[in-house]
Amino acid sequence: MLLRAGCSSDQSRPTQVALTNNTSMDEDTLVGRSGALEALAHVICKGNEEGKVAAASALANLIANSEANKKMIIAMPDVIPAILNLSTMSEKGAAVSARALLNLVSNKEAVLLVCKIDGAITKLGKLVSTGRMDTKEDAARVFNTMVAQGKEACTQVAKHDQVLHALKSVARANNCTGEARLWALSALQGLSRCTRVRQTLLRQQIVEEACLPVLTASNEMLGEWAEAMQVCVCVCVRVFVCVCVCVRVCACVHVCERERVCGGATKCRNKHVSVYV
Repeated sequence: MLLRAGCSSDQSRPTQVALTNNTSMDEDTLVGRSGALEALAHVICKGNEEGKVAAASALANLIANSEANKKMIIAMPDVIPAILNLSTMSEKGAAVSARALLNLVSNKEAVLLVCKIDGAITKLGKLVSTGRMDTKEDAARVFNTMVAQGKEACTQVAKHDQVLHALKSVARANNCTGEARLWALSALQGLSRCTRVRQTLLRQQIVEEACLPVLTASNEMLGEWAEAMQVCVCVCVRVFVCVCVCVRVCACVHVCERERVCGGATKCRNKHVSVYV
């Protein structure tokens, strides 16, 4: 049934995906050990488009809570690239690809593997910028999870200007959901904690173009506000943030950006914003 679900049978495919929706970690691990992961991997790599999407959806559920299943997928070198390729096939394929990767990258070894796959980070960045809203949320969350795994992942993600631009755009977008904005800001906050990439974040004007629009927004976005503030605080090599809480619960933010000029002198440009919380 597993192979039929990924190839030609319209009747077996929904059943196979549903089988993995409401199972426990032990049950998922047991299913993985039974040969199901190998069968699903075969369909993801060799099946038709509809079968690949269905198999990837089932695999996403099987690896969500099972570390053993994640390790089995990592050991199959062709599977992760095939999952990434789904992101360019269709809107549904993109959504399934983002969710499967989200369920996988809680494993540090998987993150390092994704970073080594040619074009992987670029494809994920495109999901953030052009995917439908639930895909944007998952893809931004993938980056947030990846950069939390260490400096190597942060360095690899920060190398891609288009990814930083995508996260920046979603973080300040009024037409995105609060969850999408929050995960994009969380990913930027994770990057800002890595000293290796702070200069890159400064060059990309993350504070001015992503954080200040959130800090000055009139609508209530407390979660996003907190993440934006942490980005400002972490990027402290050349950006200094001072926060004082006023009597009427008003956060007065003073941002002083220092730039080196000729002769070693320092030029300051000040910005003041008041944000009511």
